[in-house]
Amino acid sequence: MGRPSPLLSRLEAVGAWGIGPFDNDGAGDALAMLAHLPSPERADRIRDWLTLPDEDYLEVDTGQIVVAMAALLAAALGASTEHDAYLAALIADGSLPTDASTRQLAVAALTRIAGDDSEWHELWADAGELTAVLAVNERLAEVLTAR
Repeated sequence: MGRPSPLLSRLEAVGAWGIGPFDNDGAGDALAMLAHLPSPERADRIRDWLTLPDEDYLEVDTGQIVVAMAALLAAALGASTEHDAYLAALIADGSLPTDASTRQLAVAALTRIAGDDSEWHELWADAGELTAVLAVNERLAEVLTAR
């Protein structure tokens, strides 16, 4: 993973906002952090990001990270997602947690960010794209629960 990722370079260069799981700053920051962690620490970091409080208001970055981690896990399970060779290296490394409990955490986190007490939800609703991003989340949840 010595070469810079075109996807991460694009995300780090300018603010990004798109409906794809990796099309935003929160996802780019989280993926860059994962790439720089030693492989054995990645699973714990992913589980930490997917463990959300039941009551607190969720900031947009939290939602972006949840979607990116769910997509990364889905890709590790063989789902087709938009990712580059750099992310493929994270997947091929074998350090991503695809066990049932982590997949359940991811599905619960996807549900949680779609709730009313989430800036992620509010911003997508304001942008008129909530239906589109919820469809992305639904597809991810289907992959994560089908295994």
